[in-house]
Amino acid sequence: MGLSESEKRVLEELERNLYENDADFARKTKAKIDQVSSRGANSPAKVIAGALLAVIGISILVFAAITQLPPVGVAGFLIMLFGLLMASASAKTGAPSTGSAKKPAKQQGSFFEDRWNRRTED
Repeated sequence: MGLSESEKRVLEELERNLYENDADFARKTKAKIDQVSSRGANSPAKVIAGALLAVIGISILVFAAITQLPPVGVAGFLIMLFGLLMASASAKTGAPSTGSAKKPAKQQGSFFEDRWNRRTED
């Protein structure tokens, strides 16, 4: 069931107000949209091909275990591993995103040290 015209208008107005009032949310959302819309980022064809390679690799690995052929088993394992990596890898570019460039430099220290410092300052 689709939205009526008034519901679409209200939704667009809410979205526009959210982006105007929360700059951090807008920046994160834009970075995520750019990442998803980038070319080849977890495309369905890439995931299917990787899964298919993983299944073929498992099949070769089982066949090698039954016939007791270790080199074939190693090849099956490597094919399976490559398929899983191909299916799960996201296409990231080498250039930093706009979101990470605007973040202030964090001090040297762990999360727990920061919490301890905040607790002892009070």
